[in-house]
Amino acid sequence: MDHPVIFRRTYLAWPLEIAVGAVAKCLYHVRTIGREHVPARGGVLLLPNHLSYIDAVLLQLASPRRLRFVAIEKLKHHWFFDWVLHHSGALLVSPLTPLANARRVIKALRAGEAVCLFPEGAISRTGQLMGIRRGFEVIARRAGVPVVPVAHDGIWGSVFSFSGNKYLFKSPRLLPTPVCMCFGRALRPEEANAARVRRELLDLGADLRARGIERTAQFGELVGSARAHDFDVARCG
Repeated sequence: MDHPVIFRRTYLAWPLEIAVGAVAKCLYHVRTIGREHVPARGGVLLLPNHLSYIDAVLLQLASPRRLRFVAIEKLKHHWFFDWVLHHSGALLVSPLTPLANARRVIKALRAGEAVCLFPEGAISRTGQLMGIRRGFEVIARRAGVPVVPVAHDGIWGSVFSFSGNKYLFKSPRLLPTPVCMCFGRALRPEEANAARVRRELLDLGADLRARGIERTAQFGELVGSARAHDFDVARCG
């Protein structure tokens, strides 16, 4: 049953959405920059950096629209993730069926949905931005939708990240943890390639540092390291 009076943030059943949202807001204080860059309607592909298992929840809290997340099918092998994926309306993909994956995501985008895909393909183990995979390029162009890069900061070091080469087995932070989400300007599908998206994500991270957002010092250092690496690679090339 639909509840039109209630603004829906997720594809969860609305009582579950309220419960999850309440818990998340107790654990994290999410500040958002650039929400106006997300189109109010029509298909759009969001490409955020990936720092933790809680990223999807925080992105949904920050987003002005309900998001359909792209998730790897093998996560269903764990009972908890199987339950989450079943109830969240995630778009499941498998590395064994790349064409079917692309068709599934393109169909959702053409239907006017806001789809969130982590272009690194995995959670960062170092906190640094990893290589950007190119699969999204074909998806955005075939669907004819804008691409919005999203950088977030503040979650690295939490129990849900891999900081210290540990997951969960870390001392929790003081609550609520401040997190910042920065939505970049929408890119036309024909100009959204892997190199451009990586540069945009690094620039957004640098912008967070320049603004002096609380808890961005770590990400600022990581951005500087990633940029230096990119420069070295370009110079050697």
